[in-house]
Amino acid sequence: MIDTSVPTSSETVRSASVAMTDDPFRRAVMDAAADPVASGVGELLTELAALADAASTRTSANEVLQARLHWLYYGDHEPSHPFRQWLATAGHPYFERAASIPTGRTTGASHASFVDRLAAEQEALSPLRHPLFQRCFREDGDFEDLKVYLRHKWIIMLTFWRSLSEFGMRLQRHDVANLANTALVYENVFEELGTGDPAEAHMVSHFKLLQAIGVDVGWDDEPEFTETREYINFRMFCMRHPNPAWGLGSFYSQEATSLEYTLGHYDQLRRFGVSHDTAEIYHAHDAIDAEHTDEILTIIDDLINDDRSRSTVLLAQQHQMHLWNAHFDRVLDRIEQRDGLTNPAGGR
Repeated sequence: MIDTSVPTSSETVRSASVAMTDDPFRRAVMDAAADPVASGVGELLTELAALADAASTRTSANEVLQARLHWLYYGDHEPSHPFRQWLATAGHPYFERAASIPTGRTTGASHASFVDRLAAEQEALSPLRHPLFQRCFREDGDFEDLKVYLRHKWIIMLTFWRSLSEFGMRLQRHDVANLANTALVYENVFEELGTGDPAEAHMVSHFKLLQAIGVDVGWDDEPEFTETREYINFRMFCMRHPNPAWGLGSFYSQEATSLEYTLGHYDQLRRFGVSHDTAEIYHAHDAIDAEHTDEILTIIDDLINDDRSRSTVLLAQQHQMHLWNAHFDRVLDRIEQRDGLTNPAGGR
């Protein structure tokens, strides 16, 4: 029997990640991947369901659930990769429950008003409104604050291309129009990876920027906060969902950033003396993200043709943005703890 207990007190995600090296759940998944017939696949699903049910009311359960989901999606144990992906997909109904997403709603909106609604929701939940952004990007901001922010942003963008690649594989309708949709997604992935030159990949440009300003990051970095894991996990959940409305909502929330948001990064880095060439990744993103947003709307126009689907796109967008803001809360807590402005437990 798999140990389904969860910690009774909160612990840091980093400590949980280290502890999971010997996690019975991981061992059980690896055993099941090696011999699915003989192993307790049903028990693994039962454990995930129990954690998901507890996660909505118990912080400690959500910490464990998000750490395990992150390993299922992104773990580097190659022999178990196909099984881990299957298990994560099989657990989708449980994860929807854990996130307390009110599925089944309708919008009552026409397609034209729906596009306006997406833009309005994006503006209402914009990171520009968050105290973290306002603190890090004000004219008299602190460079050390910005470095903390960018280090945690690195974790979020590190796996973006992987989740986007998964989304492309979910566009399975067999006609010319859907081939065009899929091409738009993979064109985005191609750009993320440097348009044929890995040295120009967005991740590499970010890495060079962070190294230039003295922020120590690595290619195998793990999220420090549960909230960050949950943001990344939900993104992959949406991108791998068989209903592309989930992926489109998440995708839109990440690409429909404003000119002020991307230029805020560039301008602040320049204000602190970072060269144009080093900070160029943010300057270049202005036009790119606007183009990608238009491409997402093109796919929505083709695939999202009923009110239930429009509602799902909105739900995914809104929840992804709420998780983004929760991640911002924790990063701001970390900055303020350094200043002694909040108690060590964080919160606001």
